[in-house]
Amino acid sequence: DLGVADSCHTVIKVGEKVYYFDKEATKKYHKEICTTPKDGTVVGKVSKDGDKLIVTPSKVEFKK
Repeated sequence: DLGVADSCHTVIKVGEKVYYFDKEATKKYHKEICTTPKDGTVVGKVSKDGDKLIVTPSKVEFKK
C-alpha cells in the first residue's frame, strides 16, 4: 500500500518514517492488514538493518 517495497511486508508508518516488522512478526500480523491498512499501536524494540528500521514488537493493538 505504501509503494516502498517490491513484495508484501508488515510495516508501520510514523510520520515519514517506515518501520518494518521483523520476520516473525510479519508472519503473525500480515494477514490482518495485508489488504486493508489499520491504525494502531506498536510497542517494541527498534534496530537498523542497513537503511531499514526494523521493529520487534512486544505488543500490537489495532483500532477497531
